[in-house]
Amino acid sequence: MLQDAPPAVQKMFHEMWADIQHSQWKREIERAKADPQANKLTRVFDQGVSLGYTYINAGKNRKGQSVWFCWSKERNAAGYYLAWRQVRMRKKTKRDQWCARKIRRRCKEISQKRAAVFERRPV
Repeated sequence: MLQDAPPAVQKMFHEMWADIQHSQWKREIERAKADPQANKLTRVFDQGVSLGYTYINAGKNRKGQSVWFCWSKERNAAGYYLAWRQVRMRKKTKRDQWCARKIRRRCKEISQKRAAVFERRPV
């Protein structure tokens, strides 16, 4: 096992793994920039871009999990803002209902509408 390997081997393995992840990230950015329309839902951002987002806490679902409707503050590598639903469970967070728009305000409006519909649902 890797944890039993000498520190030099562990360091070499971690550096190699970081290089693999970095090259995958760069390929994803290149793919998104080559065909932005087809890759508008990519969750990869350019280097140096903040990964911040804004959210609306819509309350709890029937299972007692917190539900948020979120939108990104910055454009992804394809040049789109993202909006999504985020469900915070006890051990993990699930993100789904992704959509992409060129204008951030549109993502905010989508999130607000989704939150309003969620809050009006029967319990």
